[in-house]
Amino acid sequence: MAHSLLFGRIARHWRGFAPVDHTLWALEAGVLHTLYAATGNLAVERASALGARVGAALGPRLRKHRHARANYACAFPERTPAELEALVRAMWTQAGRVLAEFPHVPELAVGRLRERVEIVDGGGLELVCDHPGGVLMVGAHLGNWYMALALARRLGERHLAIFREQTNPYIERLFARWRRRLPVRFAAVGGAGTLLARELRAGRRVGVLLDQRYDGGEPIPFFGRPALTATPPLRLALRLGAPIVPVETRRLEGVHFQVIVHPPLMLEERLPAAAGARVLATRLNRIFEGWIRAAPGQWFCLKRRFPKERKGDGGGPGGQSD
Repeated sequence: MAHSLLFGRIARHWRGFAPVDHTLWALEAGVLHTLYAATGNLAVERASALGARVGAALGPRLRKHRHARANYACAFPERTPAELEALVRAMWTQAGRVLAEFPHVPELAVGRLRERVEIVDGGGLELVCDHPGGVLMVGAHLGNWYMALALARRLGERHLAIFREQTNPYIERLFARWRRRLPVRFAAVGGAGTLLARELRAGRRVGVLLDQRYDGGEPIPFFGRPALTATPPLRLALRLGAPIVPVETRRLEGVHFQVIVHPPLMLEERLPAAAGARVLATRLNRIFEGWIRAAPGQWFCLKRRFPKERKGDGGGPGGQSD
């Protein structure tokens, strides 16, 4: 979470001015640390309910609200303005739950609360657990996506999760302490290509979320629109012969979840890795669409996913904005 989420207007005017940056970072980290301390001392159901109320109250007031609404408008053009607004508000409620549940993730994923997370074999669990080589597990920001770490119960040290470092260094340090509580190896997305290749060659399972915009990616259809999509992990997996397995996280009622391990993505014909990655990315985006349509309020989509439309050019793709 960058400081622009909570202090967007100030951040836009003073971005790059170090004293202001660090002041805003410290303020945001203080807010988050207070929230984590408070919810970490509550029972998980009470913590999640508190987070839901905070998200519902605060989220629609933030600058990111309009980005989320634009994403939903592109994904669900048939919805009325009132219906779109209701979806975004449901998303904020879920986002608040995810934040409040964050201190409890180690207990939910692998600890005493693990009964709340059901691992469902949708056709790919045996492959993930028993395949002799590396496996690329791909997911989306749905439900509480951290629950996919429950697969560490089966995989242990063979599980590596790719994450994006926080712009705010104070929050990144808070997250680093949290990551050390989990029996999972983590690697930052920056420069992850070499590491990803090494891990897959070593027969490990690597998890990465691919539903958000990747500025260095390729325009792949998503809800009928070209959207910049990360294809390098798929291309690398194809080159190394590593299966690509979609893993869905779904919130049920309250603080209960399912982690569904779907069948691997397959190519029907032999293609060069770059072309094959585009085919699989198109297929994967369609899978994500199905997950999102099934539970639209659980899609965390604060970063602009689709290109802006330029005025007066007939709706062609324009520049991107966070």
